[in-house]
Amino acid sequence: MNNRSIKLILTCLFTWGVCTSVNAQDTGLHIVAGAGFAINEVGTDDFPSNDLEEVSYKVGIGYELSSQWAFELAYQDFGDSELTMISDEESILDLSEQAFDVSGVQLSALGKAGNEHGELFYRLGVMQIMNETTYRVNDAQCALNDTLLSSISAEPLLNSCLRDNDELAGVVGIGFDFYVYQSMMVRLEMEYIQGEDDYTAQAAYLGFRFNF
Repeated sequence: MNNRSIKLILTCLFTWGVCTSVNAQDTGLHIVAGAGFAINEVGTDDFPSNDLEEVSYKVGIGYELSSQWAFELAYQDFGDSELTMISDEESILDLSEQAFDVSGVQLSALGKAGNEHGELFYRLGVMQIMNETTYRVNDAQCALNDTLLSSISAEPLLNSCLRDNDELAGVVGIGFDFYVYQSMMVRLEMEYIQGEDDYTAQAAYLGFRFNF
């Protein structure tokens, strides 16, 4: 299942959940959506490390096991960058420019404690990070298993390439769902993500939770 399919499925679930939450019947299900800011540190063995600080959004669906435990499945977009000039002698490839597009699918367990104002929760989970790296190389072919996007016959020869790098990551977070009206809550949360290839991210979101 590709990135666009995941976005479409979760967006449809969110839209359906918002519509049905008006007549919520306490099914134990809820949907969440939020926007915020993410700071990513991305890079691999043959790509220089790069800090990506971008607007991020999150949409997902959850199920309440009890008043203290829940599970959530969510899609997160951590942002993307334009092609930028780089200079790094430690890079194995003869890179001239690179850009990143980072997203992920998260499955997590939430431990909760409620009061008259809302629910405090902590999050422990795993995530599949999808890092699409676009880069340009001088006088060289794309790295093994990478996709050639375009080639410019000039001096020097310039090839544009794409690398899909999927990796696993762990997630920890904390947040609070504030009661607003009937089935709607306002969510404030922060997350820390640690993945393979030294990938790390810190993200903060402000959003909504709808129970139905």
